[in-house]
Amino acid sequence: MSAVVDRVREQLRAHFAAAGNLAEPASASVTFLGLEPIQVLRFGPDSAGVLSYVSVGCARHPMADPTDIAADPHRGPRAEVVVTLRAGLPTAGLARSVALLAATPAVEGVVLTPDALIDLGAPRSVRSVDLKLVGANSNLQVLVGNRPYPDPQRYRTFADVTGAGSHILLRSPRPMTSRYVLVWFTRLPWIDGGYRGGVRSVVVRSG
Repeated sequence: MSAVVDRVREQLRAHFAAAGNLAEPASASVTFLGLEPIQVLRFGPDSAGVLSYVSVGCARHPMADPTDIAADPHRGPRAEVVVTLRAGLPTAGLARSVALLAATPAVEGVVLTPDALIDLGAPRSVRSVDLKLVGANSNLQVLVGNRPYPDPQRYRTFADVTGAGSHILLRSPRPMTSRYVLVWFTRLPWIDGGYRGGVRSVVVRSG
């Protein structure tokens, strides 16, 4: 599966280079018992003063429900974890947190669902949320809270969107302090004969 990891690394370098971030990323390798290492790359800061921490290794194997006896070991959803923040904000332990989240599918058999819960590591002032989605015409809410509540109704509403496109930038007139950001879908678009949707990437900006 090293070919998958190599391809992910190449695509990340190309993506950030196209955005003008040509410097070689700093890297850290985090190892968990019984798992292949998860590498965390740090790109930036870029011209806007933004740092990006990206896992490399989560996509090594497709995610699958451990209770599914017919799971295909070669086909299935794959993902990496991206955390973007302003340079100067506290980052102690962030690389390990990124690696821990990236290892969750392998450790706990978690399959990432269309809804996304982002742990910012500590309460931060959330000013905007930039979403790239699977498909268009989804209805969703962006919710914030200081605990990972099992019930989405316990979160505060950052934004409520109807008929979202595949790429939306949501801003709040007043920053909302929160540790957790939840993207909660209330309606998925009909694509190729079924309801399909999800989050391709999330960028949470504070300051």
